[in-house]
Amino acid sequence: MNNLKTRHIIVLLTALFQLISSPISMNFTNFDAGYYLEENPIYFLPARFTFGVWGLIITGMILYSIYQILPAQRTRKIHEVVGWPIAVINLLFTLWLVAASLETVNESLIKPSFVLTILVILLMLATLIYLFINSQIKNQNLFNSPIDDLIISFPVMNYLAWICIATIANISDSLHGFGFTGGDVGEYWTLLVLAVAAIVVTIIMLLGRRLAGLAGYTLVIVWASYGLYYRNSELSDYVAYASLGLLVYTLILFIYKVWVSYK
Repeated sequence: MNNLKTRHIIVLLTALFQLISSPISMNFTNFDAGYYLEENPIYFLPARFTFGVWGLIITGMILYSIYQILPAQRTRKIHEVVGWPIAVINLLFTLWLVAASLETVNESLIKPSFVLTILVILLMLATLIYLFINSQIKNQNLFNSPIDDLIISFPVMNYLAWICIATIANISDSLHGFGFTGGDVGEYWTLLVLAVAAIVVTIIMLLGRRLAGLAGYTLVIVWASYGLYYRNSELSDYVAYASLGLLVYTLILFIYKVWVSYK
């Protein structure tokens, strides 16, 4: 147990807790994301199958938690940079599940549940942005091998991509719950949100320096965009094709980034 620190143990425990908290939450509360197919649907909400990406994300966190606790990894600076933020994200995920599950416990907790989920997911987003800056822009000299990129960059950027999408979906869902549906202009608001999403994707793709991380980011944005396209194909042609546009645009940006890196 030489060089084993509290950080190593907490990262491992929070990753394991993240793994088991989702099925526990589903078992005790029957929580399910709100899929409104009413006269004022939520357009920025991907198809249900899209949420399977959590399997990839949680697997990445588990692999990192094992990797960072290996004897050869314990004294490396890169884990000092990313270890604690990853532990915080793992914990926040569990807190989000608790907040989201409150609405199924008692009807009086529905609105507090909406507010809490927004606050928690914004904290997750802020932590992941911090991680992006410190692992994808700064501290480039701390990556020693392709394994580092696969175990650190890839899952971190998977997570960032999904939380970028999930934050918007969470806010949209919560506003719908409060009665702010967008009415007749809901589609147009969603088109504006997708335009902002495209700007965020552009910034991330241009600033990021680790191709493995950008590949992870691209994979999830493409997956989420397809989920948005699939669901809106029956709700809104405008949103469906705008989602498809975001998918293609993200792929083009990634191809450009690869080309620039190897030319």
